[in-house]
Amino acid sequence: MITSSSPREDFRSAAAAMGLSLAVTFPAEGLDPYQEAWSNANRSVVLQYVEEPNLGVEFFFLYGDPTLVAHVMSNLVQDLQYLNPENVMYDALHALSADDRVTASNRLAVAETDFNPEVFDLLKRFTTDADEVLRTAATRALGYLRWPEARLLFEKLAAEDPSEWVRNAARVGISELDRDALSKSV
Repeated sequence: MITSSSPREDFRSAAAAMGLSLAVTFPAEGLDPYQEAWSNANRSVVLQYVEEPNLGVEFFFLYGDPTLVAHVMSNLVQDLQYLNPENVMYDALHALSADDRVTASNRLAVAETDFNPEVFDLLKRFTTDADEVLRTAATRALGYLRWPEARLLFEKLAAEDPSEWVRNAARVGISELDRDALSKSV
């Protein structure tokens, strides 16, 4: 997760300084994220930058040869203001205000890919907060993560939460899980 005030420019500078070249961009349309893919000459390392408008976060993925990925990652963290998943979780656990917990929910949505019970439990706890914006953000974060373990929670929130925003976010989460299940069965 990139935390600088000009993440796209900072990311581009860091990628170019490592000798990577911009290979392709995917311009944002509507709520689709803006993306850039950078790679080395033989494409053994690909660095993908993403601006996610639904969550208000910028982050990157790194693919390729494990040795080169480790080298690129060590250079990136020196050149960018960056939060790793452990930092994101720490911030989430220590967030004092509802606004800080909303930011933490959005960051957790992109900091994790594989199911993490600690993250799931924290986001689940956020869905019971009195603050409607926080409950919505936590529900959206779980929907973004698409963890099947969230289905029962989505069903409960869709049926029982007093906020239409939360109920809608839960229904979207159910739809995403259904879409994932359908695509895996084909």
